[in-house]
Amino acid sequence: MKAANVVNPLHVAEELQRYVTQQVLRRKEGVPVDAPLVESGLLDSLGLLQIVAYIEKEYGANLTQSGEPGDFRTLSSLANAVCRMTQTD
Repeated sequence: MKAANVVNPLHVAEELQRYVTQQVLRRKEGVPVDAPLVESGLLDSLGLLQIVAYIEKEYGANLTQSGEPGDFRTLSSLANAVCRMTQTD
């Protein structure tokens, strides 16, 4: 798990982009961080579950219990959710 105090949305979005492109979609062309994931047909529910499991493993953020529907729209919104949930005060 990544240290909570060094997590920033841009870095998380880049890591998610890399993971989704290489591991979930298995393609060479990158997924734009602001592309609608499900609405555009890039991902189905299984792909989204893969990302949620990756986020929980890497960052300790449980989006299935703490996330909001809008958190799942794009890689950027997922990254912002991760940062929000792992933020230390």
